[in-house]
Amino acid sequence: MIRQDYILRMIAQFGQLWARLVEQLRAGLFHDAQATLDLAYEQMLGLPAEHARTLTAQDLLARMQFAAPPDEGRQRCLMLSALLATEADIAGAQHLPDMAAQANQKALEILLVVLLRQPGLALPAYAPTVARLTAALADYRLPPSTNRLLLEHYEQGGAFAKAEDCLFELRAQAGASAPLAALGEAFYQRLRGYTDEQLHAGNFSRHEIEAGLAAWHSRSPASDRPA
Repeated sequence: MIRQDYILRMIAQFGQLWARLVEQLRAGLFHDAQATLDLAYEQMLGLPAEHARTLTAQDLLARMQFAAPPDEGRQRCLMLSALLATEADIAGAQHLPDMAAQANQKALEILLVVLLRQPGLALPAYAPTVARLTAALADYRLPPSTNRLLLEHYEQGGAFAKAEDCLFELRAQAGASAPLAALGEAFYQRLRGYTDEQLHAGNFSRHEIEAGLAAWHSRSPASDRPA
């Protein structure tokens, strides 16, 4: 009960900060919004904002979850994902597209890790969605770490065609390797276990499984394929 009360207070406090950020952005007060964001980074991460911006998504996840119970760590990660997405909005409004993309990519990775650990999680109103973040990053090539998470997320949610797109993007990025060959092989073997109705809902079919597996084999040296 004490832990739950603490989490509720944490969410309420963040909600107040979030409301202030939204008001500042709507008013075009980007300097004020950036100052609010910097303060939020310092309070949440215990680091100066300029240092926080140099951390990778993996580093940020580790700081959010260190010594924290799972439910608290999850909420902190969602809050950080929201802050990063807001930073991207500010950067975009100031015509800094690369900075916006970097913040959105970190927000996406953090969000995906949370969703993969708790499928079906109802996101709070302030949290960005995967659809929103991927749309914002449509003109950028995502790093392999993000594509791997997206592959798992799409498959978990039954979006099999999107998952396959991520798989082949990983292949284009990483080149041939035994671990990647095994990843693709396992993906198609799992797809064989779904019903026709599930495949259809995921914009996929039995024919596409076999065609995709054949294409995957053609791009993977025989020595890299699982025995």
